[in-house]
Amino acid sequence: MNKKEKTMIGVVLVSVFMITISISYAYFTATFQNLGVRETTITASTMGSLKLTSTEATYTSGNQYPGDMAIQKFTVEPVSKGSGVYELDLTGVIDESIFGTDVEIQLYKSIDNTEVTITEGDLTQEGENYSRVDTLVTNGLNPIYTGTLKNGLNILYQEEFEVIEESGTLKVRENSESTSYPKYTFYLVYNYKNNGNQNIQMGSTFSGTVSGKMIQEKRKNSAETILSLAPDADPTSTVEIDNGTDASGCTNTLAYDDYGNLRYVGDNPCNYVTFNEETADWRIIGVFDNKLKLIKNDSIGTYAWDSSEDTEEGNAGFGINQWGESRTYTGADLMKLLNPGYETNLAEDSSGNTISGTYANNSLYWNKQSGNCYSNSKNAKSSCDFSSIGLTQTAKNMIDKSTWYLGSQGTNNVNSSGNGLGLAKKFYEYERSNNTGKICSPDIDCADLVNRTTTWVGYVGLMYPSDYGYAVGGVQRNNCLENINLYNYGTSNCISNNWLRFNEVQYTITPYADITDSRGMFSIGEDGMVDNNVTINTYNFAGAVRPSVYLKSNVMITGGEGTPTNPYVLSLN
Repeated sequence: MNKKEKTMIGVVLVSVFMITISISYAYFTATFQNLGVRETTITASTMGSLKLTSTEATYTSGNQYPGDMAIQKFTVEPVSKGSGVYELDLTGVIDESIFGTDVEIQLYKSIDNTEVTITEGDLTQEGENYSRVDTLVTNGLNPIYTGTLKNGLNILYQEEFEVIEESGTLKVRENSESTSYPKYTFYLVYNYKNNGNQNIQMGSTFSGTVSGKMIQEKRKNSAETILSLAPDADPTSTVEIDNGTDASGCTNTLAYDDYGNLRYVGDNPCNYVTFNEETADWRIIGVFDNKLKLIKNDSIGTYAWDSSEDTEEGNAGFGINQWGESRTYTGADLMKLLNPGYETNLAEDSSGNTISGTYANNSLYWNKQSGNCYSNSKNAKSSCDFSSIGLTQTAKNMIDKSTWYLGSQGTNNVNSSGNGLGLAKKFYEYERSNNTGKICSPDIDCADLVNRTTTWVGYVGLMYPSDYGYAVGGVQRNNCLENINLYNYGTSNCISNNWLRFNEVQYTITPYADITDSRGMFSIGEDGMVDNNVTINTYNFAGAVRPSVYLKSNVMITGGEGTPTNPYVLSLN
């Protein structure tokens, strides 16, 4: 790969002062070095070529003052098929002790011939200082870079490009189709800001040189990076893929499940990531539909999966095992705690009446706030604080709004050994089935009138029982997947090599269908056994909450090795 940087255009702004005999004042005469039009092709053998064409930057008049702007226009145009990442850099030479941050730059990109222009403002005088305020006309374009011109290299812009040809038609990243290569027009705006100190800055100069280069082949997203760790593995086989043990003690062990999803397996796989500004406190479950699925490595606390009023319709206060909203039912309490859109969710008392001015489970984790959380049956509440562990804006930008499956096991007795109904692969099918979490008859614990759904679209959920079942690794993996139902994981060796086991009872998102009530969901015990648990923390069942999320497809792994001491680093492309 040719990584040699080739200069595209040099821009020099020269500031000169003039002093007249009759009046002592300063103004600036500024010009750009007359370089005319230049073309530079940047290329790499495996990535095709891009042509960068620059034009001379111009001011709108001869004499320039603080407040004036100038535009450097250049284009980027593919000249052959290929894909990769190109970078536009700006090398600035400026004495920051003189100019400080008074020279601001903005970069705009147009793909539809929208222009960026300057409307010159009026010249004003205050004492010995002259200035004007130009107006930048962007015609609806937003800057893709804003910063100050400083010494050293400033990366203005990086972008992945891809041009392919199908049936004689060119296709590019913007999803447009054309018979010619696309052309992207960039406008680099120099703004010599109006707060400049003329007495100090007279006679000084600054310059900026823009260049372009190809920096690498098309980048893999985070899911593709993990998939590349098992390039030769058979996705139809569940055999463990062992890439060795890291010096930190974690193992590079992955395996496909029965449905072609690549997962991390074993007692301590190297699947640690830095996410939500929490170093190595999130881990990768696996890759699903080209998305990375994460789970928090520890619990954010013990809260009710759902709570309800002390009535027959409210399952006698024990909650309802329906995670997502459905018609007039707004969804489980824990779902509202973890996700956006419930900021005004009023608390309810034990009779189901709203409490004016009091909120509960009102998107607190999503918004990094503190307040009230449901913690037991009959809408019992306790204080909760997510101001330090809630989601940051950067983390929220990475989370994809995804479809989560809410199917249950239906009428199957998953606790019966030997019938295969409780195997990990069967749970995967239950979760994606049309079985709801309610099959019971209308007795005192089964009188809720909620219309059940088997999917939910949202941001933050919990793991599935199948996630836990397929996380087993080592020599026992095959036996556990083929012969041991999840109810018996705790009485077999299936938990000794399973990284998703936890030191508390932990919730899953999957409802448990029972003939006597509709308040249960599957949980994973400290002993590793997957069983029915009520949706509230009663009978000493402590429900540990470990949030799980899917990442957007444009999230990249830009560093790290997945170990506890050097976790993967995530960034948005």
